[in-house]
Amino acid sequence: MPPVLLSREYTAGPVYFSDKSSGAHEWITEFVSPPIDIHDFTVLLDDALKSQNSDYEAKRYKDKVLALPIIHNVPPNTFYEWMKRREKLGGQHKVASPVK
Repeated sequence: MPPVLLSREYTAGPVYFSDKSSGAHEWITEFVSPPIDIHDFTVLLDDALKSQNSDYEAKRYKDKVLALPIIHNVPPNTFYEWMKRREKLGGQHKVASPVK
């Protein structure tokens, strides 16, 4: 069984495909405790997404439409500081999280 990794905050968005490259999902994640190997974590996330979503799995087949997700691990409080700079702290303001 893979280790449990907790994310304090995250958001994800598209990387659009072109004639020369596949698209992907790009994630910005603030881990409580970052994974030892971000590539291994990315593969685990990709496998979990494929097991939950057959459309995603079909688009990931041989990287033809979607490539492996891109994960950026950011330091603690990055999301909080970003919201603070934008004067968007408080319950009525949220960081966009598509699958939270």
